[in-house]
Amino acid sequence: MKLEIKRTHVTPEEVTNAIASATYVKLGKKVTVCHLTLKNGHEVIGMSACVDPENYKQDIGEQIALKNATEEVWKHMGSILQDRLSEVSSDPKERLKVEFNELVSKYEKLDIFVRSENFKDTFQKENPVQAELLIEQRIAMDTYIYKLNSRLNNWGK
Repeated sequence: MKLEIKRTHVTPEEVTNAIASATYVKLGKKVTVCHLTLKNGHEVIGMSACVDPENYKQDIGEQIALKNATEEVWKHMGSILQDRLSEVSSDPKERLKVEFNELVSKYEKLDIFVRSENFKDTFQKENPVQAELLIEQRIAMDTYIYKLNSRLNNWGK
């Protein structure tokens, strides 16, 4: 019996796809505000500012303000997801699914890093003990994922 696993994280693609429109406004001589409207109607803002008006660059201000507004979207979407997950947290089977998904998400990030050129070219040379520990951690996480998956698959038996 294959179980449907609920996701326990928000992806960058979901955040980007949630944004319906962006509007930028320059306030005064050195502040940029980004106003984002999400497809669900929620609105957030992000700001940027420089110290010296002589250094103000509209495009840089917009990039930073957008980044800061996008962080607010992450918080909003994470809160919505947390509410959804809390609705199932009293069911042990659902908690097991959440644990499984969270572990898989963390494993995937670690696996990407350990397989990266940065890890091989820099991290292993500069931090060999930490590199070895991360590799061992990845192996342990893989074993743990296997055990959780076995429990999920066996739950109905």
